[in-house]
Amino acid sequence: MVDRGLVAYDDLVTKYWPEFGQNDKEKITIEILLSHQGGLAYVDKMIEEADIMDWRRMSKIFEDQKPNWTPGQEVAYHAMTFGWLIDQLIRRIDPGKRSLSQFFKEEIAEPHNLDLTIGAPLELEHRIARLAWAPKFLAARELIQYPTLLKMFWNGAFTPINLRNRMLRNVQQNVAWMGSSATIFNNPDIRSLDIPSATGMGTARSLAKLHALIVDGKLLKAEILEKLFSDPIVLNQMDSLLLSNVSFGKGFFYTKNSQGQWLIGHPGLGGQNVKMDLTNEIAFAYLCNGLKVGHSDLTVTFIRLQNALYECLRENNLLKEIPEEKTEQNSKTVTEGNNLQETSSKNIHQTAPMPLEADDKTILASDT
Repeated sequence: MVDRGLVAYDDLVTKYWPEFGQNDKEKITIEILLSHQGGLAYVDKMIEEADIMDWRRMSKIFEDQKPNWTPGQEVAYHAMTFGWLIDQLIRRIDPGKRSLSQFFKEEIAEPHNLDLTIGAPLELEHRIARLAWAPKFLAARELIQYPTLLKMFWNGAFTPINLRNRMLRNVQQNVAWMGSSATIFNNPDIRSLDIPSATGMGTARSLAKLHALIVDGKLLKAEILEKLFSDPIVLNQMDSLLLSNVSFGKGFFYTKNSQGQWLIGHPGLGGQNVKMDLTNEIAFAYLCNGLKVGHSDLTVTFIRLQNALYECLRENNLLKEIPEEKTEQNSKTVTEGNNLQETSSKNIHQTAPMPLEADDKTILASDT
């Protein structure tokens, strides 16, 4: 919508949604929302299934909510609320007044033949893989390999309730009826719900292709790409929900590859991940139904696959160097990248339940 000139990142949310400005939210901009600084990581009431099915009820919930902190002063990943907030904006900005899921389907997924959906219709049920937690020995391996995970779990589970872990508790209580295990999404009634932050489904091939379209400039104009993927808005800052340092852009996580170059993308529950490397012009996705303990880039299988990919590029002299002045500038940021990728726009993705085409230059990686 920014690409079409319908909205700008520095616009106030109230320009399109006046009622949103109640309870000290009048200064929140689109950019503040997109970078998880809006103070709406959770709301003060349980969000019921009936609320999710009525966008006007969801609208009222956010209008009545007072920010969890002064907007722009803190950062916490809006794990569940992010998608609903963007849905509310799109319904007001889109000339057709469509939902986020409908807009995505009609404007992006269908025109580009992407096997991606938000909320799974019943006709797709036979194609959806069941989720399961990884065996305990694999969980132990990740905890041993990444001690940072132990620190995160300690902070989240054992600090006093009035400290950091209250954020996670509040987020979980918003949708307590969904339970505490991700395997709840094996329930067709749950995954059919329009929850943009949680019920996105598809193949790794299509997820990688979507991001490759962005890298190739086929989805957005060059000047919009420049605005969208400038330096992170939040740089190496402690996230009050994730309990680790993060860098956020406009809706995307920023990490680094082994070259110190920015990788822009988004992780998902259980080790899912998608990345764009604009420097090397590659996009890649990793999806698994065997859920890992590791969060985001702290996932052993994902890191191994990414390392193999970059080693391949390195051996074939396909990696670009960062200009010297940029290397020094970027050295402030911490984070090691992890990835899979594509190659016609250079795409790499995990195996997915759809046939390969003869002209695809795709590297496949399998996992469960």
